[in-house]
Amino acid sequence: MSFSSTARVISAFVLILFTLEANASDSYQFLGAATYSDIGIADGSGQRFGLSAQAYWEPVKLDGSTPFGSANFYQRVSRVSASVSEQRLSDLRQVRSGRVLNESDSDVKAAHLRLATKHLPVWAELSYMRFDGSDDYSDGLTFDFDSSTAKQYGLGFFITDDTALSVSYLDAVPKGFGFELSHLYRMQADMFLEFSLAYRDLEYERSVLVVGNNTVRNAAIDLSGNGYVAGARVSFSPMPALQLSMAYQKLDGAYLGAQFIRQLGASWWFAKHFAVSVYYQDLDYGGAETDPGAAYYFIDAQTGLSLSAYF
Repeated sequence: MSFSSTARVISAFVLILFTLEANASDSYQFLGAATYSDIGIADGSGQRFGLSAQAYWEPVKLDGSTPFGSANFYQRVSRVSASVSEQRLSDLRQVRSGRVLNESDSDVKAAHLRLATKHLPVWAELSYMRFDGSDDYSDGLTFDFDSSTAKQYGLGFFITDDTALSVSYLDAVPKGFGFELSHLYRMQADMFLEFSLAYRDLEYERSVLVVGNNTVRNAAIDLSGNGYVAGARVSFSPMPALQLSMAYQKLDGAYLGAQFIRQLGASWWFAKHFAVSVYYQDLDYGGAETDPGAAYYFIDAQTGLSLSAYF
């Protein structure tokens, strides 16, 4: 599906949502969500399923003073959250070291803590992620990857009630420092515009995994280097319960080359205790995916749906 056709689908989805009655609850303190993503690959197919839960130190008010989707952030409410997701890529038919890769499975478990208070214009964040996965080959070989983890530490400051700046350090592969600047512009009649800019330096350290003689070993090939990720996001809320968003991101991944990501999304809070979100993401590798020497699968696009319940 092309980017323009998906934009029309999302627009139709938004028009349907406008026919529903916006009758959201006045506040919430717990939120749970289930997500599904369809993953498009040039050779193959993929799906991702996820579950998440969030708990807040005090109720988040849905009084219309901020968009519902970002109310907890601008109200400076502490929260703890946990999530798990599983991804499966099938029918890959990728040749790697003389073997044919058929399937690749991965799962991510994550936890996040944010400490904030309305009495101070600062907050602190800590995120932890654990990655596991396996590859299945046509000759019956299954390789289970070693578990890897990522931790992120962040500090933020509200310059004004509607403008925030945060800095963070990502302790992972790759690793690096980053910052994000966000602003909420309050329009008339409960309408909002949100802007955000983000940038992160990346330092890569990696060795190649080579499959041979039914074993996998680390090859002594240095693929370290420096890169960065930069992006911007804008969202428009014609009413607090509805949010339309666009995002663009560029990843300079050192030995991985450049990646460009465009995303459209929409979310709607309805029927007192529910919210639904859809998104479409288009990925462009700058021609690297056509390299005949590449031995990796390339995700072309992702389309996702999320249903949340809050109380």
